[in-house]
Amino acid sequence: MTKNDFRDLQLFMLSDRLTYETMDRYVHRPADFEARAAARLDASWTLGRKGSWLNALPAGARLPLQGWKIHLSARLADADGVLDAVLGVLVPLRVPFKFLLDRDVLRMTNSKSWSRGGSGKFVTVYPKDEAEFRALLEALHAATSGFQGPYILSDRRYASSRVVFYRFGGITPNMSLGAGGRKTPLLVTPSGASVPDVRTPFFELPSWVSDLFPETAEEGGDLLDGRYAVESSLGFSSSGGVYLAKDSVTGRKVVLKEARPWVNETEDGRDIVALLEGEYAILRRLEGAAAAPAALGLFREWEHTFLAQEYLDGYIPLAKWSSRHDLILRTRFSADEARSFLGDYARIFVNLAEALKALHGRGVLFGDFSANNVMLDPETLAVRLIDFEGARLAGDLSPAAFFTPGFSDPRRAPGPLTAADDYYAFGANMLYALARVGPLEGLKAGIAGGWLEHLAARFALPPALTQAVAALTHPDPAARPAPWELTAALREAAEAMPKGEVRRALPDETASPKDFSELLDGILSHLGSAADLGRKDRLWPASPEVFQTNPYNLAYGACGVLDVLRRTAPERAIPALWDWVRRAKLSPRDVPPGLQTGFAGVAWAL
Repeated sequence: MTKNDFRDLQLFMLSDRLTYETMDRYVHRPADFEARAAARLDASWTLGRKGSWLNALPAGARLPLQGWKIHLSARLADADGVLDAVLGVLVPLRVPFKFLLDRDVLRMTNSKSWSRGGSGKFVTVYPKDEAEFRALLEALHAATSGFQGPYILSDRRYASSRVVFYRFGGITPNMSLGAGGRKTPLLVTPSGASVPDVRTPFFELPSWVSDLFPETAEEGGDLLDGRYAVESSLGFSSSGGVYLAKDSVTGRKVVLKEARPWVNETEDGRDIVALLEGEYAILRRLEGAAAAPAALGLFREWEHTFLAQEYLDGYIPLAKWSSRHDLILRTRFSADEARSFLGDYARIFVNLAEALKALHGRGVLFGDFSANNVMLDPETLAVRLIDFEGARLAGDLSPAAFFTPGFSDPRRAPGPLTAADDYYAFGANMLYALARVGPLEGLKAGIAGGWLEHLAARFALPPALTQAVAALTHPDPAARPAPWELTAALREAAEAMPKGEVRRALPDETASPKDFSELLDGILSHLGSAADLGRKDRLWPASPEVFQTNPYNLAYGACGVLDVLRRTAPERAIPALWDWVRRAKLSPRDVPPGLQTGFAGVAWAL
């Protein structure tokens, strides 16, 4: 899967907490947008759902294979107004269009974690030809004057509008099946050749198409804010980039964080720009505390806001440190190595406790307290905290902006950020640095604690360590101690490790036949109960790839599981399961010839 695929995993996680599902199974709220549209459409229109969209088609409409299309964005507060304005223009002209299912889907596609090539698109309009395209752009521009929305990175914005955009691309499905089973959208050139319809996070036209509204390139200097020269990118998201730059005034390297308006709006209406401005204010408040990067400035370039902050040269995330030093990944290690690890571990969390104490002492609650937002110097183990977008001042009653899954209490009710939230996250980071299983808590509360007990027994961890994690992640927020109250116990725990003994990361003993039989029986029983013969899109819950390839293949689909059943417990591979595959009408348009995701694998399993 590509990076964008992982970003768009949200689409497959919206319908069910435990299994990946397509948006076709998502239960949307018709009162948000569907009812508004239905009230304006007469019986000659059809309003049908496909994935995360509602498609409005007038009788007799024939969509072109490809061409110019218009997208409209909207901030959450303007979504109803934008949709009403669009309906007012398109319905009388009987122009086909589609719009997102509801406000939750709009919030998701406007979020910073959505893929940059697809973010911001609320309504899509399909003109029948170039003349209608031009006329609709102007009409929609006039009708939506005054509304605001995120910039759609894949498109070009029309005139002075803040919500109307356009691009050239495919309209009706025209796909090419790849060897791996995925389909790629295509465009047809004037000569009849097929080329990929690439959805880039910047405006790009096919080579044979010219922009009908070409822009004059603006003159601009190479320096941001007149002083910062960007040297490289540290990361991109829909909310903007993070860049490594050189300050031409001081000669030092700095980090620039970019924020684009109306992306990642919170429930109280704050967008990523407001959050970045809040981050700057908090960093200024923490000046001199040695717990966070120094704030160097806040400025605007074009419509974007930038925060300049200290570059933590040589620092790495706690997540990376943990992966480098993880004892579980070693087949053998000595007790001295374990003692050294635990000594460094204790120093890191003592330093982290002091950093958190400094924050709380200045009235700052961290919020998004994850292992990627804890930076440490691998030589000195000094700690700094980064990414204060989700931070709040103590006493701020606005809802918490966001958390990283696995680093917040899954039982937490919505509401303001509290000190106890940071205490829980501290304990989750302690567990993550030991075993990197924190995110499992989001699936089943208490599972991480059970894993910690297993580690404690396996690696002879000092009781003080496991007790600290248990106390910090206590279900009752009022029962959680402040982490800095536990630093003495952490230091003592590091000194309590035995010396000299060589240990193995895996148990020496072999599972008994009875243990193996019970484990296998549990797995097979689950497979039997999880199969859904009434569905056509999949037989068993699986990776999202099952929906993006085909539901029959070895790698992600039914045949891989059926082959396991045939080899381990043929009596459980009941005929109805095999018949589910045999009844399928497989087509070369949908299934490639290969082994892992194609016909060869299905034939081999059958």
